[in-house]
Amino acid sequence: MKRFLAALSVAILALAACSVTSLAAPLPDGRAYEQVSPVDKNGGDVGGPVLEGGFASALGESAADGNSINYASLSSFADAESADLFTYYTSTRGSTGWSTHAISPPPANPPRFLELPPFQAFSSDLATAVLEWKNPPLTSEAPAEYANLYLRSSNGSYLLLTKTAPPNLSPSSYRVSVAGTTSDLSHIVFEANDALVAGAPAEVWSVYEWSAAGLRLVSVLPGGEAAPEAHAGSVAERDNSEVISSDGSRVFWTAEGQLYVREGGVRTVKLNASRREVSLGDGNADLLATSADGSKAFFSDATSLTDTPDDHGGLYEYDLEDETLVPLTPDPAGEPGVEGMLGAAGDGSLAYFVARAALAPGAQEGAPNLYVERAGALEFIAALSEEDRPSWNPNLDERTSRLTPDGAHLAFLSRESLTGYDNTDPIEGTAQTELFVYDAGEDRLTCVSCSPSGAPPLGPATIPRGTNSGYQAHIFSADGSQVFFNSADALVPLDSNHRRDVYEFENGSPRLISSGTSSDISALVDVGAGGRDLFFTTRDRLVPGDRDNNSDLYDARVGGGFPPAPEPLPCTGEACRGPLGAAPSPAPLPATALPSPESEGKARRRPRKRCRKHHRKGRGGRRASSPRHCRKGRR
Repeated sequence: MKRFLAALSVAILALAACSVTSLAAPLPDGRAYEQVSPVDKNGGDVGGPVLEGGFASALGESAADGNSINYASLSSFADAESADLFTYYTSTRGSTGWSTHAISPPPANPPRFLELPPFQAFSSDLATAVLEWKNPPLTSEAPAEYANLYLRSSNGSYLLLTKTAPPNLSPSSYRVSVAGTTSDLSHIVFEANDALVAGAPAEVWSVYEWSAAGLRLVSVLPGGEAAPEAHAGSVAERDNSEVISSDGSRVFWTAEGQLYVREGGVRTVKLNASRREVSLGDGNADLLATSADGSKAFFSDATSLTDTPDDHGGLYEYDLEDETLVPLTPDPAGEPGVEGMLGAAGDGSLAYFVARAALAPGAQEGAPNLYVERAGALEFIAALSEEDRPSWNPNLDERTSRLTPDGAHLAFLSRESLTGYDNTDPIEGTAQTELFVYDAGEDRLTCVSCSPSGAPPLGPATIPRGTNSGYQAHIFSADGSQVFFNSADALVPLDSNHRRDVYEFENGSPRLISSGTSSDISALVDVGAGGRDLFFTTRDRLVPGDRDNNSDLYDARVGGGFPPAPEPLPCTGEACRGPLGAAPSPAPLPATALPSPESEGKARRRPRKRCRKHHRKGRGGRRASSPRHCRKGRR
């Protein structure tokens, strides 16, 4: 009997393994699937960043080295205690697999059911985080009832950053928000609407910086007095992590329409001061981008600030190293109508922006023209659609364009047919969004999500939207040769599920990353380690250890994969007997497939087994017991 049960257990395990999704072709680049979220998720799903609308509750940020990632779930699992609507986690890769730990603070009082995540920023290795939290206080010295900023360390302890209780505002009126940080969180820039240090104005917004040296006021005018009201970067209610240089020495801020930079905490420079011999005023500046080291700032101003011919305002570049101001959009016809920027190279050598004026050959007057500026020259890339505004949205968490660090490759979403592919949806009759990549070195524009067969699109291409902290998910490999995205269309024959899947584009061809056979959508979350780690969510069971149909977080990792757990050796002789009174328990049956929210039709009802009475005599003259399914429910 024991041998029979042991054999049955092995057979059931084999049956469960058969439910793992089989791939018709190996993954590209020598990738292998790794399950990042834990096997036991308490029946819950794992969520990545929101793609279109809805809650911006999931984090979905990968560490720079790709060995850890954070995310959210409506379910509590791993070492999580009670939490609000969402519980937040970090999973870390080890030599034998991924381990998961909850990072949520204690449950809020009152609960934060429909609010944004408390996390405002993470260090690049995800070891530390900044969060805004009200009740209960996370340290004993935190001002009670007020929203406070804390630094969470890897061991779960908290350091209070805002130790002063706002002197003039009640807890219900006081606000605080992180605007930008360095990658190691050694410098944290935030806004608060009350005086937190001596000399700061009361009951208005000011810009502050926290570092190991303490808390100091950033919004100090060139004359040394505090600005009457100020915001980090540009206007209020804008998420832009480019307000601080990579080393924390420069912080950009705005007061009364004027743009400033605070250097080293001791010197303030006004960037949009007129350089004209006869000034027309300083106008109103809007910071659009900065170089990584903060040495260059790109901003728009409708007022002409220089005596350069045809300078009628528009886009300017300020170089803090030599203190020069250069107009980038001179236009003989007048004001160039700068709409916004898609980004700038890390060293500021390339700048991508949209303007209404025809500033270079091929551009259309009045259209949202996409340009690149380099070495003082403008080059026209494409005329975009009015519906493409998210590509140059000033809020980084909503922007649908991405740059490689060197600026050599730009990816953006557009509804315009820019490369000749007809992107009209045959059912809806409207243009679908496609993903385009511009290669600055080759001066080439490519539609990476357009069907190679020319088949019309049935859905949009998407990329992950950013987090509430202004973090933008990566979609490029380090050198820009690979780009990753979601597509609702079958771009390769292996994609047969008519659902959104994850793709990689390289060497002129799309390659499928998710299975292409799932009954539900798969979604790109982030890219780590320069393209080695590709994180996405799916309901597919892509590894033998995944035994449910809940949404899991996976890593398609170059050179990845873990060896399966060793199977127990078969017993021999007396070793098969086991302890008295004990019998090996059969392995759990594989989970049955759950109906997808997008699946069609109704699930069939499984016929009930009929119970028959057994009159056969057992050993010792006793009647044999009924089958197990007939005894279910008996007391």
